[in-house]
Formats: sequence, structure tokens, C-alpha cells
Amino acid sequence: MTEKVEIENDKVRAIMRYSTQSSEPSAAADEVNEIMNWAQRQLRTFSELDVSHRAYHSTPVNLRSRDTDPGPVRWEVQQDIELKSQSILQVEQAVARLQEKLLVVSMDFFPSDEARKCQEQQLLGKALRSFSKKAKFVAHQMGAEGYGLGELHINTSTQMPREMGIMRATVQDGSVQPPAMEPGSTPMQVRVRGNILLKLPLTY
Repeated sequence: MTEKVEIENDKVRAIMRYSTQSSEPSAAADEVNEIMNWAQRQLRTFSELDVSHRAYHSTPVNLRSRDTDPGPVRWEVQQDIELKSQSILQVEQAVARLQEKLLVVSMDFFPSDEARKCQEQQLLGKALRSFSKKAKFVAHQMGAEGYGLGELHINTSTQMPREMGIMRATVQDGSVQPPAMEPGSTPMQVRVRGNILLKLPLTY
């Protein structure tokens, strides 16, 4: 038996990035660190945000032909910052503020653990009731006095978060508008399957 539902997405996650290049790796790293510190200061007023720094990369970039000069001439350093919250408004405002210097890499919407667990319990109860009802029907149709449970398997699946893959150019005037946010919903299904042991009347 399979039961399905659409869970309203009540959380949003935004990934933002700052990237720069320099002939001196330490200079590029210092610039990235400075921007990340700036971003952290901008986010202090957003009390409902969960902020984390992630994905720090330092990569040599060869701008010349490999035949003439195979060695790297510049270094690219980048770091991502992740914003998560159940307040879509705060994420929207934070993204708008950080877009002064950072790129929006991606955004995705997903249900909170509380919402997911609540819906999962409701679906499971519904699926188990359907399984029991069907088992009783089969037992009755087969003329059994009842039935016992042999095996029972329960599987819950939720679709991956809906992601908006976006790369927006950095602007310097702070007037850029954040991406439009439409949370939508996430499909979930609970499947119950198993077998029953019929209690057939004895015949002589």
C-alpha cells in the first residue's frame, strides 16, 4: 500500500560565493577572508539565519599556452557561504545585502524536519490502516478465521530539495534584487508491503 502527500516547503537554503584571482596566492586569500568577514558582519542583524562557511578552494590558473609556459601565473581563491532559515523573508533580505559583493550560486527549498516527520507519521498510519483493511478483506474472501502477520516492510521516500541553479554577477551599487522565491512543495510517499498468514478452519 502506498500513500502520497505534498509537503509544503518551509525552509530555504542559499549558497553564495566570492571568488578572486591574483598572482600572489596569499593576496587572493586575504581578499577572500576580508570579504567573508564583511559578509559575517552584514548578517549579524538576521537573528533567524543559520550561517556557515564552506567550500574554500585555492586553484592555480594558467593563462598562458602550455607550450610556452606550463607553470601557473595566477591563483584563484573562492569560498562559499551558506544561509539557511525558516524565514524566507530574512534569507531574501540577506541575499540582497550580500549581493553587493557575492554571487548567488544556488537556492533550494525543502521541508523542515518537524514538518517532514509529522507528515511521515500521518502517512504511515494511513498506509498501515489500508494494509490492515486489505488483509482483513483477503482473509474474509478466503474463508479464513483470521490472519497473522508474516513480514512487514515500510519504506519512506522524499524527493530531493527543489533547487534554483543561478549564478548572478556581482554588483557594486547594492541595488540588485534577490532571486524570486517560491517555496512550493516536496512530494513524500510511504509504502507498506508484506505478507499475511491465513488462519484457515480445520477440515476433516
